[in-house]
Amino acid sequence: MIGISSFVDGRRLAALFSIIALTLAAGPAPKANAVSNGAEATIYLRGDFSGGFNVAYGAVLRSTATNRSATFLDVMLTGRRDPGPSIELGLTRDARNGFGALRVFTAVRTRSGTYRYAASAVSCVPSCTLILRGDPHDVTATIASDGGIRRVGVWRRGDFDLRAPYVRLNGEVAKRGDAIDAALTPMRVVAAARELAAPACGFTVHGVTPRRLPGGTLTFTGTNRADAPASSVDLTRRRMASRCAGS
Repeated sequence: MIGISSFVDGRRLAALFSIIALTLAAGPAPKANAVSNGAEATIYLRGDFSGGFNVAYGAVLRSTATNRSATFLDVMLTGRRDPGPSIELGLTRDARNGFGALRVFTAVRTRSGTYRYAASAVSCVPSCTLILRGDPHDVTATIASDGGIRRVGVWRRGDFDLRAPYVRLNGEVAKRGDAIDAALTPMRVVAAARELAAPACGFTVHGVTPRRLPGGTLTFTGTNRADAPASSVDLTRRRMASRCAGS
């Protein structure tokens, strides 16, 4: 990117992909709040993330030769406030820096509003595993790749004040006409010592669609289009919906 970090700082601080207001547990389905040219698909994990949890997904973010901007695939721990405190671990590609350069990134926003982004090169052949773990005191981000296992960040929960924490899985593409082809395959998805059910609810804006395949893999695909609707997506019935199944 023009420095990839400056692009991502700008996209977060300007709410480039701020698209939802979500109440978990028995609350209503997500509502659209699309305010930018960015396109995003989001899938929501429901569970108790206030204490111990372990979320691990095999991640693939494929290159798209015709893109002119950045794509992102990530796992994010956040809370009721949107935008608000969050911890994010993911992969990114930027057309302006060459699509051979896949990078792992972390992006965190603390309760005080401090925002930090860090990225480094990573080799994912054929995929990497993104691992976000938490206990009552800390949250740790780890990536497992063909280069081994690397801890990329650890943060104190007290710095975030995450109210009713939950996890979002996101696939994003920045510019109109650009596309994303990405997938997350569950390896371990546990919260409060319970294995979580397959996610049932997602959200789409500007043309990137979330899907849940029969084997459990979650895909994020599509082209950034101005005319594409913003909508909740029922992953169980595989269709757009005003409310998701189970919400």
